[in-house]
Parts: sequence; C-alpha cells; structure tokens
Amino acid sequence: MNFNHSEPKIKTETLGNTLIARWMKSRFWPPLASSLLLLLGTTVSAAEITVVPALAYQDKQLTFEQEYSGDAVNEAEFTVHLPMIYAGLTVVVDRFYVAFKIEQNLSSTSTTTDETDRSEFEESNLIALDGSNVEVDRQDMTITLGYKVIDNLNLFVGYLDGKTTLRPDPFCANPFASLPCSRTNRAFQQFFLGDNDFVTEQAVYEQTYSEEGVYAGAAYGIPIADIGTITASLAYAIMDGKYKDNANDPDQDLVNFVPFSYEGDTTGVSLGLTWTQGLGETSAYFVDMRVQSYSMDGKDTTGNLATVKLETKEKMFGITAGLQLYF
Repeated sequence: MNFNHSEPKIKTETLGNTLIARWMKSRFWPPLASSLLLLLGTTVSAAEITVVPALAYQDKQLTFEQEYSGDAVNEAEFTVHLPMIYAGLTVVVDRFYVAFKIEQNLSSTSTTTDETDRSEFEESNLIALDGSNVEVDRQDMTITLGYKVIDNLNLFVGYLDGKTTLRPDPFCANPFASLPCSRTNRAFQQFFLGDNDFVTEQAVYEQTYSEEGVYAGAAYGIPIADIGTITASLAYAIMDGKYKDNANDPDQDLVNFVPFSYEGDTTGVSLGLTWTQGLGETSAYFVDMRVQSYSMDGKDTTGNLATVKLETKEKMFGITAGLQLYF
C-alpha cells in the first residue's frame, strides 16, 4: 500500500473483477469518486494532461500478529517474504494528479507460525498451532488524488483496499502436542469433514483479513543536482477492518466448528522514501522503500465467540524497483 501514489495475479481467478467489485461496493467509494470527477472536470479542458504508467517488482516482508483475549489469552504471529508485482497509472492534470495502483503477490508463499503465548484453554480460531505451515497471499488496491501545493510539496487523499489471505496446513506440525491438531486446527477440521464426505464440495479452509478506508498525507521531493529526485512521504489511514474464515459445517458434526467474523476500526501509518531518476525524456526508473503498520481491535459479529476479543496487527516493509513512462 504505497500511499503517496507513486492483480495481475498469476492464478485462475481474475484479479481485476475481484478487487474492483469489492472496491465499488465500499461505502467510501461514492464520495471519493464524485470528488475526483469534480476536481478533474474543472481543469482538464484547459490543462495539459500527462499519463504515467508504471510497472515494478516488489519484495514485501509481512509480519502478522494476533492476540485473543476474553475467557483465555492466546498470541500467535508469523513473518513472510512475498514477491509482488506492482502496476500503476498516474494521470497529471495541471497541479492535480490521480494515481491508481495494484499490488499482488506473484505466488502464494508458505511460512510457519510462532505462538508467543497460549493459556491452558484452547482457542479454536488461532491461525494454527506453533510451527504449523500457513500459505499467505496479499493484495492491495489504491486510488489517490493529489495536489501540488508548491513545486516540491504534494498533499493527497485516497482510498485503500487491502487483503491478506491465510490458508493453514490441515496437518499438525506436532502430532504429540498437549492440545492436539484435531481440537485447535480449523483447517484440519474442515479437511476432515470433506475427506469423510460429511460435507460435499468442501472448500479449502482459509482466513481473510481485510482493511478498506481512506487516508491522507503529504510528500516532499528534493532534487539532487541534475541526477534525480528523492521523495519522502507520510500518510495516516482510517479504515474498516474485518477478519473472518470460511468454516463450513452445516450439520455441526464437530462441536464449536462455526464460522467466525471479527470487525473493528483499523488505523495505520505509512512512511516512504523514493528515488526517481530519468532514463530519457519519456522514461525513468524508481526505487521505493516503504514501512507500513496497521492495527485493528475486533469484536465478534456472529454471536458465536462474543466473549473473545481480537487484536490484529500487520507490519509491512517493502522495497520496490521499476520503470515508468511519460506520455
């Protein structure tokens, strides 16, 4: 989530259809779209337009932390490196610009969980037991409206839609653990139900953590002689967060195996540093380093786990390198 502007995912589903559908349904989209059309409509007829497509590769380190509290306390986390593709399009009109951006991991990446604490009570909706494998996907879409206040200073607002998908391994990392896999690994429970034909057409178990909302910030660029420009940016986001799974046991063959869904307010900060250098009159390369941190305090919305509160934190560090053209 590169807030200052500047999924072709290699899978069977169409990234554009998936993300754009979620995006257009958001309650944040109508007022933002109206603002974009109004502002650009007042300037486009009299101003020169510059179109800047960009394509880049990104290495993203994602740290995912969760703490459950209520009847019991559990903490679990993992860290994973994700190879990402970055595609962007910026349209500059006079002192305004609109930037669209999509980031998507090129392939699912597996990592292992680390439980930092577990109470004597089981919590069946942890990511997975300590040392278990989890397959991770990440995708982000942003639209940013910016305004050049002075030559080197831009102010911007925008909308973000991001999602982390987790697919825990259904098999136990340690079959001799004090709390066995069959009681604590929801992926194992879902696999068991489908493997024994208790549920037909059983989907692969997965959990999704999503955030969507608005952000605002500033970017300041410093020209370095005639070589290039280094730009620092800072943004703050206020979003709606949701963490849920696709548990599917319609006949309740397993006790307490019911879908969970937590929702809550999410806030976050993005800090970035970008180097841009021209390669000619119509092209340039850029290298971007960005740190992002998001936190959600979630409450159960199903009534199945009303006594359990959930705090989710995502920390991301990305290095992006790519090319952009000017038309």
